[in-house]
Amino acid sequence: MALTPFGKAMRKLRIDRDLLLKDTADALNVSSAFLSSVESGRKSIPNGWEELLAKHLRLERIEAMELSNSITKTLREVRIPFGVGTTDFAKQVAAGLARNYGDLDQKQLEEIRAILERRRKL
Repeated sequence: MALTPFGKAMRKLRIDRDLLLKDTADALNVSSAFLSSVESGRKSIPNGWEELLAKHLRLERIEAMELSNSITKTLREVRIPFGVGTTDFAKQVAAGLARNYGDLDQKQLEEIRAILERRRKL
C-alpha cells in the first residue's frame, strides 16, 4: 500500500522520535488501523490533526511547516466553515469558487493566491 505525502511525513517523524504507530494513534485518540488508513489515503485527514500532531510530536517550526505541506498535498477535499456572521455574498463566492475551480488556469490561481497572501500579511 502506498503512503500519501502525509503518511510519509508521519512515518519519518515517528521513526525520528522512536514512536510506534500505536503511540501516535493513542495521542490522537484513534485506533492504529484508522491512523494507518489516513496515512495511506483510504480515510481523510481529520480537522485539527495538524495542531494535535505538532503538540504531541513537539515539532520545531520547520517540521510543523513540512507537516502542513504534506497535509496540503494529501487533501482531496477542503471544507469552508461558515460562521454565524457569514454573509450570503461570501457564501456565493465560496460556492462559485468550488464550482469553477477545475476550470481555472494557472494565471487565475496565481491571482487568487496573491489575494490570499496579501490578506495573510494584514
